[in-house]
Amino acid sequence: MELSPEEEQRIREEIRTKLEQTLEAKQRERELRDRKRREQVSERERQRIFEEEERKFYKARGLQRYINRYGEVEWLTPEEIRERRLVGKERYRIRRKRKRIQRWMAVGRVFVLVLVIGGLGAVLYSMRSLRGAEQEDPVTVLWVRSNVPGAAIYVDGNPTGITTDGLIGGPLEGKHVVAVAKPGYVVVPAKQEVWVTRGDTTEVAFELTVDYW
Repeated sequence: MELSPEEEQRIREEIRTKLEQTLEAKQRERELRDRKRREQVSERERQRIFEEEERKFYKARGLQRYINRYGEVEWLTPEEIRERRLVGKERYRIRRKRKRIQRWMAVGRVFVLVLVIGGLGAVLYSMRSLRGAEQEDPVTVLWVRSNVPGAAIYVDGNPTGITTDGLIGGPLEGKHVVAVAKPGYVVVPAKQEVWVTRGDTTEVAFELTVDYW
C-alpha cells in the first residue's frame, strides 16, 4: 500500500527531527568532554604552579621536602629530617626484633606441641605395650586367707615370706600344695591341694584354732 504525500511528508519530518536531536545530543556531549578536559588541564597546571611556589617558599626558609611513614608531605629542617630518619631506623630495628621474637615464639610453641604430642604418643605406646604384655602374660594370683591373720604361707613346702591374708603372684599355673602355720594354733585342714589356672585368682581358706596342749 503506497503512502499518501501527506503521510510521507510527516514521516520525513519525524526522521529529520530525530536526526537533529541526535546531532544536538552529540554536540552537547562533545562540549561537555571538552570542558572537562580543559578543567583537568587547568587543574594540573594549577597544581604544578602550586608545587613550584610551595617548593620555592619553603626552600627560601631552609626547609626540605620530607615524606613521612604515612605518605604525607612535610617540610622540615635538615636536623628534623635526620632525627626522623634515626627514629625510623630505630622503629624499624624494634619492629624487626619484635618479628624475630614472634617468630621464635611460634617455633617454640611448635616445639612444645611436638614434645607434648611425642609424650602422649610415648604414653599411649607404653600403655599399649603394657596392655599387650598383660594380654600375652596374664597375671596369676593365689589368695591365701585364714580366720586368724598372720599365719605363714607355704607353697609346695617352701616358705613364701607372706602371711595371711596374703596374695602370691607369679607363674603358678598347675597343681600346688598350700599350707599355713602359726605358733599356738592348729590348722584345719593342715594343707590343701589347689589347681591354679593362668590369669585367674585362686582362693584358699584355712581355719586356725588355739592349741591347748
